[in-house]
Order: sequence, then structure tokens, then C-alpha cells
Amino acid sequence: NLCQIFESWPILKHPNAYILIEEDYASLKLPTQELTLENWQTFFASIVAVRSSKKDDDNAQVLLQLIQSNNLTDNTKIVLQLRLLPHLLPPKTRIRSKKTQWKPSIPECKDSIIISTTLIANITKIQEDKRKAAANLGITLQPFMIAIGSSADISDTFVSVDNILYKVPSAVKAIDLCFKIFQVFNVEYPIESAHI
Repeated sequence: NLCQIFESWPILKHPNAYILIEEDYASLKLPTQELTLENWQTFFASIVAVRSSKKDDDNAQVLLQLIQSNNLTDNTKIVLQLRLLPHLLPPKTRIRSKKTQWKPSIPECKDSIIISTTLIANITKIQEDKRKAAANLGITLQPFMIAIGSSADISDTFVSVDNILYKVPSAVKAIDLCFKIFQVFNVEYPIESAHI
């Protein structure tokens, strides 16, 4: 469990400790392809080409319109694309946990990947709410991303691991770091979005 790992290795609580995680990932010698803006755009275009959103899904249509706007930064587009993915690949299976059984909703799936907020001051509450929700469902809280800013202008991106927060320079870096955390610490993907 990640909480125990971070208690055993307090150095990982340092804000720049994600660099150590990246070094550990490199030492795993897994076949890798560096995640760049270009490969992300290629990946996302491939998903959109084979899985379009439902016409009656108003949230997906709004996200698509925002993504197609020309005045967005790449970082903002990637955050919107991450928020759109669960609409393109919605959760289908029922999940049985220790305490309950449920089928994750699209919003739950989205929030297991990335949460957007306009105020940086909301981060602690987001982390607490996620921890409580996971405990209520009898599941462990997995790493996720937090984007700060409006839907038209994301200013900061973080990766949250339990109660540790890593500020990263971009959404692409946040995706990359989340993936590496799952691999290095051998933790499962969030059950709400494991299908993605």
C-alpha cells in the first residue's frame, strides 16, 4: 500500500521526490517510449477516431467544443482531453469491493484520473474528500492528477499520492508521472478508471 511505502521512505514526501520515482522507473528497464505532447495528441486522436461520444452526452459535447477552440494552451487541452476520455470509454462493469458493489459513473471515472479546481486552496479538501470516498467504498486511494485553473486556462498541474503533492510542469508530465508511480510501486490503477 502506498501509505506504508511513503511512511517507510520519508524522502518521497519531498516536493521534488518525483525525480527519484522517475529514476526508479528507469532502473526497471521496461520498454519505454517517452510521453511527449505529440504522442499524446496521436493517442487521443486515435481514441476519438474509433470512439465518438454520444450525441446526447451534453458534458462530452461541451468538452469537445472547448478542446477544438484555438485559443487554449496545450496544457489546458490535455486536461480537457483527460476529462473527456471517460465519456469516450465509459465504465461498464460492476465493481465489488470489501464493503459494497457499485458501477462507477462517468464523473467518478473522471475524478479518479484528474480533478479540476479553480483555486489552489481547494487541494487539501479535494485530497480529504477523495480519501473519505475511497474509505466509504472500501478501496484504497490511488494516485490522481489535479489541475488548477478555469476550463479555458489551466495554470498548474499536480499529482496527488495519498496526502503527498507533486507539482509538475505540465499535464503531459502529470500523466507520465502517474503511470511511473503505478509501475514503480506496483499498485493497481484506480478501479473506477482501470478500463482506460
